[in-house]
Amino acid sequence: MITPMNVAVSEPDFRTGAKVLSLSDWRPYEDTLSLVRPMLRNFFKQTSVNFPWITRNLELSWICDAAYEALGRKRALGFLRDLRKDLAGHRLDGFRGRLANELDEVIARYESGPTLGCALRCAIARYRRWEEHGSMAQERAKLQQVEEVIRLYGLNREAELDRYLLYRHTIFHDADEATQAAFDRLLQALFQEPERPATDPHGAFGPAGDGRQRRRTRRLQAHGLPPLHPPGARC
Repeated sequence: MITPMNVAVSEPDFRTGAKVLSLSDWRPYEDTLSLVRPMLRNFFKQTSVNFPWITRNLELSWICDAAYEALGRKRALGFLRDLRKDLAGHRLDGFRGRLANELDEVIARYESGPTLGCALRCAIARYRRWEEHGSMAQERAKLQQVEEVIRLYGLNREAELDRYLLYRHTIFHDADEATQAAFDRLLQALFQEPERPATDPHGAFGPAGDGRQRRRTRRLQAHGLPPLHPPGARC
């Protein structure tokens, strides 16, 4: 049964091990709606009916995020495209209509560039909360905190692109504009060629910036961060 009563999730967002409590009344997968329809009815609609004041906080894109986390980008895109086709054959009212309206935007976002998955967003948020309270912390402490969230959220087991997205939105989120733009070019290159090691063969990462950024870079190179080269440089 696809219902909140049949799922147990650990409270800390970095814990794995969510459990389905019972397999009774489970049926073979028929199409995307056989999986998504119970989610809309039992998770979204029931929550909205029982707690109407939080309806505005319910995001249908969570279903898309769950597909991305469970299946990976390529298979999630196939699932969401099939879901869009399946929804087209039904009356699009209520939460079904809202989901259908969001699918085009979500699919376009997944197709066009790197996506921050749930684990990444939680890791970035944890770092930012820590940074708010430790704004005067030394660079070494900030780098250690990044290493800690990598471990907590299992990002050392994920794709290389995910770790680079984490670096971009934590350690380098306050870097100078040129460095951020160069980092974004590197992320796009990794997105387009995920099997290619991030060795920055075309110098896309740009200048290393000031001394603070150079210290960050040297430490992160231990995790595979490529060398930073001047704009237009070739290796």
